[in-house]
Amino acid sequence: MQYFLTILPSICRSRSYNQAEFREYRTACHRDDIPLPRRNTLIDKVNRIDALIKRVFTPLELQEKVDRQNALKRRFIPINRERVRRELEEARAIGDETRAADLQD
Repeated sequence: MQYFLTILPSICRSRSYNQAEFREYRTACHRDDIPLPRRNTLIDKVNRIDALIKRVFTPLELQEKVDRQNALKRRFIPINRERVRRELEEARAIGDETRAADLQD
């Protein structure tokens, strides 16, 4: 139990958990049939988080991410959504299932 009280603050928040908070957490996990994480599980998660924090992204990876975000934004702009909805209805009306499937995606 002491391990949880010392490692969890470094993961989740800036101050330490007290005994009452840990008991509440343990009770909630027990009530919801969720096992408390084992020490090795917590260490693995912390190591994976640290690796992600320390990861250096290449300019190409960053550009790909920005491009994906921009494409997603363009796809869900309300005006474009309405245009796509109209085109989808038209494609279905004329029986163009290939075009309708493309627009549905």
